[in-house]
Order: sequence, then structure tokens, then C-alpha cells
Amino acid sequence: MATTDSGRRLNRWLMNVLMERRPFGPSITIIEVIACILAIGGLTALNEWAVPAGVPLAVPSMAATAALLFIQPSLTIARSWNAIGGQTVSATAGWVAVVAFGEGRQWLVMGAAVGLSLVLMSLLRCLHPPGVATAVIMVGMPDPTAWEHIFAPIALGTTLVVVWAWFVHGAEAAWLGRNPRDAPGEDMGGGNRG
Repeated sequence: MATTDSGRRLNRWLMNVLMERRPFGPSITIIEVIACILAIGGLTALNEWAVPAGVPLAVPSMAATAALLFIQPSLTIARSWNAIGGQTVSATAGWVAVVAFGEGRQWLVMGAAVGLSLVLMSLLRCLHPPGVATAVIMVGMPDPTAWEHIFAPIALGTTLVVVWAWFVHGAEAAWLGRNPRDAPGEDMGGGNRG
């Protein structure tokens, strides 16, 4: 009987340490932090495979995406479509800007990439602020005219992070009996889930 009580106390303690949301700052659980670390590690490996020069340029904007998906999943900008669509169309906008204006005038190419990414995300209803950074990153890639980078690491990487977030939040919902995506976000628009 004593081992059963000890086991229950240990389980409650682990649940409290690993899963309970804290009152300070954004409500972050250890599980979400670990999931984000694993996502960025996987994205870095994907980037090394997709961009042989080994420059992890896409990782910073993808890290921002992962943080949104794991830490504030109820925000509108963290919906699955916003993440995948926003990152992909922004990468496309960066590539289009380089093809249209050449690699010479960085101020013009980066400005065009950002402007086009904002217009495309707005038209496609997939606003995702980290995508704007991806548009700029595409301009700075070792070979910015390589359209393949739109698909790997950007579109594929974002899709993998979204699927990983679905899995982690589903496991949290099953283990805790509540869905982290149902937690109130700081989104003034109410936060559509996706």
C-alpha cells in the first residue's frame, strides 16, 4: 500500500513539474520546451541535408514558428495553415524577388521579398510573422535562385514541425485531459484553431 501511495505522489509531482502551466510569463510547460528543442534539432538536420553549404539560415525563422506552435498554439498566427502557408509563400516571395531583381541590390530585393510575402500571406489568409524573416533569409541563401529550398527545408520543415506539434499537443490532451490549444491565448482576434 505504501508503494502505491509513493507512486501516486511521484506521479502527481511529475505531472506538476512537467505539465502544469506556470503563472509567470507565457504559460510554458517543460514538455513544450523539450518538444521545441527536438523540433529545432530536427529542422537543423533537415537544413544541413537540404542546403549542402551547411548554413542553417532557415533555422531562426523556423525556431520562431516552433515557439508559436508549442507555446501559444491558440493564437491565430499559430494555426497549421498560417504556419505552413505563411512560411512557404514567404520563401516563394524571397525567391521571386531574387529572380525578378537579381542579386545585386540587396535593399531592393529584400524590400520586395518582405512586401511580396506580406501581400501573399494576406491574400491567402495565412499571416505568420516568422514567414517575413524567411522571405529575407531566402534572399541571403548561398544560392538564392535555387527554388528547391522553398520545398526543403522550408515547406517540408514547417509541415514536420506542425505534425510534431499536433502529436505533442494530442499527447498532452490525452495525458492531462485538456487540450493546450484550448487555453486562452493573447490573441485579440479570438484565435482560430487549426
